[in-house]
Amino acid sequence: MLKIGSGGLDLIYSAGEEREFDGLDEAAFCDVAVSLYLFHELHHITQKLIAFSDVQKLKRTAGLNKLGEMDLIADAVAAQIFAASNSVDMDGGRLAYARSFLGALRFMIRFCFPAFGFPLDRKHKVQRAFGIVLMALSTERAIKSGELATAFDAPLFPYFSDDFSELAVLVYNGVPTMSVVQFAASLRPESVVDLLGFVDSGDVAAILQKARELV
Repeated sequence: MLKIGSGGLDLIYSAGEEREFDGLDEAAFCDVAVSLYLFHELHHITQKLIAFSDVQKLKRTAGLNKLGEMDLIADAVAAQIFAASNSVDMDGGRLAYARSFLGALRFMIRFCFPAFGFPLDRKHKVQRAFGIVLMALSTERAIKSGELATAFDAPLFPYFSDDFSELAVLVYNGVPTMSVVQFAASLRPESVVDLLGFVDSGDVAAILQKARELV
């Protein structure tokens, strides 16, 4: 029998409760939270990250960044499944999917980030969080431009240099590989630190604005 702990869900609910669910109906909030959490955890099973001991082994061998990548991919897949199922209840088109996908990412930024926290000294965690922010920007731009045939929902994982002055963004293309899609240099470390230190605040508008200024 498959058992998935509810501790994470409790944290998300508490974060929502503290924000009075930001205008969402409580039942609707719970529906989104449970869906995203369940889809995320189920994808970890396909990644063979089932037991807590598996996660610890991955940390000791592949390292924290690889764990961050796999978490980010599970986040993206959860949002993809949620958007696919949710858009069926709408017109079922690519635009409906994109809007639902963006809604799922914004929910993560607004509620899941504050719930779990992404301290700046846990670099693999803030890189994962910023990856979700970048995916939200990519989807937002696709919706505004109408270029919905693009892979706007592909998982993006950013890597920062130690002093936060350089950035590389990798994309997971749905095949057994990851490829570099972006390099950035001459970043202002203070701006990067300002954004990453703010990324778990739950303020979606401010987070996305800081990201636009950065990339």
